[in-house]
Amino acid sequence: MSSTPAFTEKQLKSTLSAKKNKPKEARKHVLACPFKEFRPRIKSEEDQKLLHDVIMHKVPLLKHQKNVPWEQIKHVPKEERKAARAVPDSTGGPKKNNIRLGVNEVTKLLEKKSAGAVLISGDTKPMKIVQHVVDMAVLHRVPVLILDDLKSTLHQKCGIAAMTFAIERDLPPDSPLIAIKECVENIFAKIPSPLNHINYKRSLEDIVSTNEPAEQMEDDEEDEEEPKFDETEVRKRVYLEKPKSGRAFVPQEPKKRKKVGKMDVDETGFLSFTNESTDWPPAYSTPSYKSLAVKTHRGNRVRAKNKLQRIRTRKNKKSNKDEKEQTGTDDVGN
Repeated sequence: MSSTPAFTEKQLKSTLSAKKNKPKEARKHVLACPFKEFRPRIKSEEDQKLLHDVIMHKVPLLKHQKNVPWEQIKHVPKEERKAARAVPDSTGGPKKNNIRLGVNEVTKLLEKKSAGAVLISGDTKPMKIVQHVVDMAVLHRVPVLILDDLKSTLHQKCGIAAMTFAIERDLPPDSPLIAIKECVENIFAKIPSPLNHINYKRSLEDIVSTNEPAEQMEDDEEDEEEPKFDETEVRKRVYLEKPKSGRAFVPQEPKKRKKVGKMDVDETGFLSFTNESTDWPPAYSTPSYKSLAVKTHRGNRVRAKNKLQRIRTRKNKKSNKDEKEQTGTDDVGN
């Protein structure tokens, strides 16, 4: 006897009923930046340990713990526990110690162009919330690093768990933060430069120079002579004097413009308004800018599967708990 014909899996997928039951895949097209994101993460374990030790030795205590853990004082005699629980005087807030903690404070310091070094915690999720800090640091040529355990290190040392940590550029000569700043600069020098970053070529380091001392700048301002203005000439240009006869304001005759036959194109691909005649059509050059990239976001295909799995796990836990409670009551009754 011949066996009953059956469809294979590939044939079942191509049937009309399978196509109707198949859920539609959600896709979303968005515009994205064509430049690569710069993530200056410390990869060497030696550099991570070195920077961790410097932070633990040089960062001051900013916020003290209200309750001392029992693990720290359980071996202390009972008479000395009161002194061990006493909170010493704080050394002042973060701003008084030439440091900034938190995304908002670090961003303000970068906007003022006063940051000397920036650290970001590697366990920040999502990293998009601190990506602007990295971009601003590249713009102002400030050393920036991503340290894996920065958040826990700051909480252990200064009492504040922050995702970002920054040091001011101008520090007193006896400040212990100079060691941290130099350590960050040495490690940052090992990381390749972000040549493909959007802010690297338009850095403000060449425009804004803060290396000159304040005393020298004040002396230069004193040497400059104040410009002298002729008050009568200024009044003639600004104010209209009413003559004895005629109009006070006489408009000038419009200037005749020269007709330009064809427009020229500059290096960027835009029209350059010049009076020189050029050949037509113009020779277009390759633009120096980058167009936006289009990225496609797809929905989570296993979302429904994961949801069912969580519901089953929750039901199993509940049933196991009920069985244990029922078993416990039976044992007590017996």
